[in-house]
Amino acid sequence: MEKLAIILGVALPELMGQDDAGTLRQLIANAQMQIARAAGISANRVRITIEM
Repeated sequence: MEKLAIILGVALPELMGQDDAGTLRQLIANAQMQIARAAGISANRVRITIEM
């Protein structure tokens, strides 16, 4: 999880949703949109899986 936090440029507690439950959801939604744009596909075709 620490590596993911570094890659995304966020603090680990924020990534884990400890600061705000909405923050993690928003972070994932933003990442989906960025990945989709880079891949030239729609965001609904991007799946992000997090194992905790």
